[in-house]
Amino acid sequence: MIVKLLVFPAVFLAVAMIVGVTGEPVLYLVLCGAMPTAMNGYVLAKQMGGDADLYATVTTLQTLMSFATIPLALLVAGQFAGG
Repeated sequence: MIVKLLVFPAVFLAVAMIVGVTGEPVLYLVLCGAMPTAMNGYVLAKQMGGDADLYATVTTLQTLMSFATIPLALLVAGQFAGG
């Protein structure tokens, strides 16, 4: 969960800075990286005999944690976005 919610946005921010992206597009990229896992994987896990309960639990926890990590990621990205 930590990788998805904290490392992905940091990687997206680093790549944006390396490539030279500035302004609002940086915030958009970081926001995309900070989003929790989609729930549609639950349907696949259920239909294909995977551990759907585990998937639902992890996705729910990620979604709850993202209420704190998304604003944090955007706050940090805003410091680097420039403009």
